Amino acid sequence: QTMNAAPPSKEHPHRLYESAVFSPAADSDWPDQGLNGHMVIQLWLVFHILGLEEFLTYVQHFHITSSPAGHTMDAAAAGLHVLKHAMRSNGEHIGSIIPLSHI
Repeated sequence: QTMNAAPPSKEHPHRLYESAVFSPAADSDWPDQGLNGHMVIQLWLVFHILGLEEFLTYVQHFHITSSPAGHTMDAAAAGLHVLKHAMRSNGEHIGSIIPLSHI
């Protein structure tokens, strides 16, 4: 699997990051069980700490929400999910460091 990230540019003034499904366990049952027990995340950084064998990532989290009122298409009926950035009460995005192998 290839994941991409890019700094701001003319084509992507707000940067470009890949979103992915995160599993708390390396032996994920996604997509068989849908998103139950999984999180949707946005990959920001992949890094490696000297002395450790595995690669780590910094990610920001999404919450799965329902379709906005007045939306003409029910996202769930179409097999889609409506995502919203997970935020702290002060407006900061919620992020964490997770193993690359769990994405």
